[in-house]
Amino acid sequence: MKLLGLTAIDQGAKELNLSTWDQASSAHLAVILVWWNYSIKKTNGVKVTGLNETFKTLAKLGGVAFLFAETEDVGH
Repeated sequence: MKLLGLTAIDQGAKELNLSTWDQASSAHLAVILVWWNYSIKKTNGVKVTGLNETFKTLAKLGGVAFLFAETEDVGH
């Protein structure tokens, strides 16, 4: 799973739509964060869309709501 996102970013993806992901866990969120960090180093970042409410709640609790909130990451 991690490699799929990294490959997409390497191929120029500007958005990762995760609307088909119906399962959400902190492990999934960690992979999304790896993709986001990688995209910042490779390009100007990637937009993460389609996160369900469980992902959004996990992101808020984990302090990484910037992944979907289209706000500037001030903590990383």
